[in-house]
Amino acid sequence: TCLDLEGKHAEARAELDAMIARATDDGQRRAGLFAKTVSYAYEGNWTAAQKEMQKQYAIAQKNHDALGMSGDEIAMGTLALAAGDVDTAANHYAKALQLAQSSPTVSAAVKENQERFAMYNRARVALAKGDLAAAKKELDQLTVAADKAGNPFQIRFAHEIGGRIYLAEKRWNDAINELSMANQLNPQVRRYLAEAYTGKGDPAKAKELAADAKND
Repeated sequence: TCLDLEGKHAEARAELDAMIARATDDGQRRAGLFAKTVSYAYEGNWTAAQKEMQKQYAIAQKNHDALGMSGDEIAMGTLALAAGDVDTAANHYAKALQLAQSSPTVSAAVKENQERFAMYNRARVALAKGDLAAAKKELDQLTVAADKAGNPFQIRFAHEIGGRIYLAEKRWNDAINELSMANQLNPQVRRYLAEAYTGKGDPAKAKELAADAKND
């Protein structure tokens, strides 16, 4: 919320609690809980953010919403990854894929989409572990699958992973080329670009990108 952007996180969550109390259906309740998750994450309180996600998950579970539960597992994995709990993140990502793949109500096309997203998340876990060989394996699979599907968002995911691998290898120009084809609306991508420009020896460009990412 706007209050979060002003650093008034407790006030923001008080408003969201009131919204959740007025909710007339589970969709509105889940939306309010997700907003609280974002608020805690913005504050850097990963434990509290996870608790809000668990409340969301419980609603999806009650409603036998396989895709909702899968999405919640992905969100919990991403929170765990941000908190540095890599193994927990990997477990959440694996469960997210299993929930989607095992559900008879999820279409084959959606299952294929979830598998491609899982490649991206497994690559992120591998990078967090410093396992470049595993990250490259997932990248190769993701690149082929995303190109075959013609999914521009996942093609950008592949460029992000490729850029991060080049960063780890200190191949600054290659990292810049790859990251420039990733999702520029993601501030984290611009932070990676700033890192690459720093490594290349262009502190002015790095500072510009870092400041731009911070404003998001």
